[in-house]
Amino acid sequence: MIKRYEHTQFGYFIVVAIVAAMVAIGIIMVDTGVNWIAATVLVVLAVIVALFHSLTVVISGDELVVKFGPGVIRKQFKLNEI
Repeated sequence: MIKRYEHTQFGYFIVVAIVAAMVAIGIIMVDTGVNWIAATVLVVLAVIVALFHSLTVVISGDELVVKFGPGVIRKQFKLNEI
């Protein structure tokens, strides 16, 4: 398909905020010892950053595709249905 439009927007604010939270949790873990709850929160935050670091909008042919990050979470719309 021929792409008529494509734009990717990087989420600087969300990435910086989540990485700051991860650093804070890491510092707390160093001071208090490894806690399974804190480790789980770190993993969840890392997954969130990996999945939602950017938003890409593509219009090609007869559809609009919106995807977050690497494209695991995506939604397609037919242009004639919008």
